[in-house]
Amino acid sequence: MSLHLACDNCDLAPLCLAGELSQDNIKELDKFMTCRRPLEKGEHLFRQGEEFTNIYAIRSGTVQSYLHTDKKAEQITGFHLPGELLGLNAIAGGKHLSNCKTLERCSVCEISFEAFAELGEKIPALQQQLLLIMSKEMAHSYQFIHFFGKRSAKSRLVIFLLNLSTRFKLRGFSARQFNLGMRRMDIANYIGLNPETITRLFADLQQQGLLELHKRQLHLHDITALEKIANS
Repeated sequence: MSLHLACDNCDLAPLCLAGELSQDNIKELDKFMTCRRPLEKGEHLFRQGEEFTNIYAIRSGTVQSYLHTDKKAEQITGFHLPGELLGLNAIAGGKHLSNCKTLERCSVCEISFEAFAELGEKIPALQQQLLLIMSKEMAHSYQFIHFFGKRSAKSRLVIFLLNLSTRFKLRGFSARQFNLGMRRMDIANYIGLNPETITRLFADLQQQGLLELHKRQLHLHDITALEKIANS
């Protein structure tokens, strides 16, 4: 089941495809955007190897992308927050390169790529917005490789947490207090550590008074000190 929710009524529109579009162009985009029924935790938007048909935009909740390795294990490749687009890396080959599943109850909007391409011919600014989003995604991937390559385990975790902080702030949420939608073992998988190390590092940072983690509620007490660890 799909619902229609207007982009001009969405606080996340500036981060999404609507971007800097005029009100008239946003109304035109609205005609093709639909919102799925709420997805429950663990549901897949798409799976690795499936045909690419739609571009997805997260409206609420957290989504995880991951690959199946040769050893049939899962390698997490990203955590995605409201306002972010999914499925863009499948445009060139026509098939999804990864799996994408919800980590909590989510609301997701979608537009068929065919409709998007037709609309892009009428609204050049829409194509420009997609290119901008894809460019930012590539830059983020580059930064991930650059920053994590030779960092200590503590620096990796802190960089990850500060990245989430920045992204939540960009969405109008608190930069200091937010919910971790992912499990500790998922964080460990993503940043190349083991779960025991993640647990120990959280305990160390909490003992130092830099943060507090209760269940999945994270409170960053001293962002300046955390930034020093990230840059060390």
